[in-house]
Amino acid sequence: GGRVYRVKLPRSSGHDVFKVSVRLTVGERFTLDGVDLSSRRSREGFAAAAAEDCQVPVEVVRGDLGKLLFAVEEAQARRRAAATAKPDPIAEMLPADHAAAMAFLRRPDLLGATLADVARTGLVGERVNIETALVRMIFMSSVPSRALAGLCPAM
Repeated sequence: GGRVYRVKLPRSSGHDVFKVSVRLTVGERFTLDGVDLSSRRSREGFAAAAAEDCQVPVEVVRGDLGKLLFAVEEAQARRRAAATAKPDPIAEMLPADHAAAMAFLRRPDLLGATLADVARTGLVGERVNIETALVRMIFMSSVPSRALAGLCPAM
């Protein structure tokens, strides 16, 4: 009991690279070393040094390293899955929602209607600050050309 392991995976590695940095802390004692978890010789070397440095039976450290090997395999599998995962597709608007949004954007009182919507959310303050915030949202949008096209149909 009382053993705390910290394993640092390499930043960029092949799919099945098990060379990691392992730190074992037991109370005030600790050991830190690079370990190739796929190599018995490397695991044995770390287990012997950790047992001596941290005053833990070598058999306990060996067992812990086996568990760490499985944990590293799982972490690498998650990394691979995240790296190959396809991004979520952009949600498409329903035709009726799109038509309603376009009708709203073509309103002659667009700024006033938008300010009224903002006021309903509870944002209060000077009108100029709210207008400035709205303009910034339009220009900071990830799709500014589409946002501006709604305001200026000629774009």
